[in-house]
Amino acid sequence: MHGRPDGSPCIYVVTACRNSEVTISRTIQSVLRERGLGRYIVVDGASEDSTVSVIQDHAASSEGMLVLISEPDSGIYDAMNKGIRRCLAEARPDDLVAMINADDEYCPRVFTDVASMADALPEVDVFYGDIAMLDEDGRDTGETRRSVDTLSRESASDGMPVAHIAMFVRSRAYDRLGLYDTGYAIAADYEFVLRMISAGVVTRHVAQVIARSRYGGISTTDEIRSLKEAIRARIAHGSSPAFEWLRFYKRRLFARAFSAAKWLPGAAAMQERYGASSRRRKRAPGA
Repeated sequence: MHGRPDGSPCIYVVTACRNSEVTISRTIQSVLRERGLGRYIVVDGASEDSTVSVIQDHAASSEGMLVLISEPDSGIYDAMNKGIRRCLAEARPDDLVAMINADDEYCPRVFTDVASMADALPEVDVFYGDIAMLDEDGRDTGETRRSVDTLSRESASDGMPVAHIAMFVRSRAYDRLGLYDTGYAIAADYEFVLRMISAGVVTRHVAQVIARSRYGGISTTDEIRSLKEAIRARIAHGSSPAFEWLRFYKRRLFARAFSAAKWLPGAAAMQERYGASSRRRKRAPGA
């Protein structure tokens, strides 16, 4: 059953994809099985494999809930913006819009939980939860990444504080926030969160695992570029350029010092301890 006859908020979902034939079926299934779905918009960037055929097969049995847009785009955030615009064309102001990547998936029955909370807390503009990590083959790793309890400038000062794929934004909030800034190729989701904070939208942490995410993505494979975009976003939202770049180069220098001293006694153990600690603290844009 889709939609909500009781009048509580519906959830609209957008997936941006390209050449995702191997993983997208699991993503689509995880969306279409949920109760309370308003519409599912899949925006394909003119895939060259069988992605479009896979999507069309699911769309044919979705009773109109899955809508496919397939055309060239200028990047993942341009594709997401296309999907959001399509959602906003029919969503009510209190309905929710969410993004899920083509290799990630929702946990069962989470839409019911999020919609119930949204119905009970009409003043909240954005809900966000936690994610479980999968390996590149889609197997559970046992790792959970928890979003911050309170979204603030402080909690967002060192990287993405929430899991993007576990975030649900009221339709009405886009009137204040706008869409993703496509001037950011990697960190537009992080910049959007900073914009949320600057605008003072009301947020709420949903303390449960909302989705399962595979390791990878451009924010992890192109880490330096991702970090530089994140710095640019923080500066755009009021952070000191001198502080941001000094911190960046200090960390780079520290990382190189570790690398250069790796032959020293105990260096490998220190790298494992402090490097792992740093990886746990850091939340790269796109997570």
